[in-house]
Amino acid sequence: MIHRCRCGDDAAWNTLIGYVSGAIWGTIRQRGFSLPQDLREDVFQDVCVQIHASLPRFRGECSLRYYAARIAVNACINYYRKYRKDRGNLSLDEPGSESSIPLRDRIPSPDGDPSQQVLARADQADLDAAMNRLSVRERALLVGHFIEGLSYEEISNGLNITPKHAAVITFRAIHKIRRVLAEK
Repeated sequence: MIHRCRCGDDAAWNTLIGYVSGAIWGTIRQRGFSLPQDLREDVFQDVCVQIHASLPRFRGECSLRYYAARIAVNACINYYRKYRKDRGNLSLDEPGSESSIPLRDRIPSPDGDPSQQVLARADQADLDAAMNRLSVRERALLVGHFIEGLSYEEISNGLNITPKHAAVITFRAIHKIRRVLAEK
């Protein structure tokens, strides 16, 4: 299938995207939770473009779903950084400007207790800060195992380490996060 995609077979490309779309959307839902829906769709499109562009370099050392999920993680991080920079630029005068965030995305949902929503956002912000203190490898292992549901075997193939080493790094990363969260 990958060879046919590299040769420009549209049917193979559609099959490939169908095969990896669950991993991509799962990653976007977990990593891009704070992005508005339209930006999540942009992330998906960007991931598809990146997969297409990188297929000639894909060596098959990891599963295609893992490969797509890793690209999605990096795309979410890039979009989140850009979104975070633009987030403070709320404009009521120019609701269509690119640097503004729609007001509906700033108003809490009427569902649920607003104080619980604020606490959940604060907890998520603390977790994001703790995750940002981890190395790229540690974050990749945590996201791959706990968010994407990949086995240590699948993750280790993508990172060129043994499954046991992947489990050890994951265990240590969890303890780092616990220490960082306990400091708050």
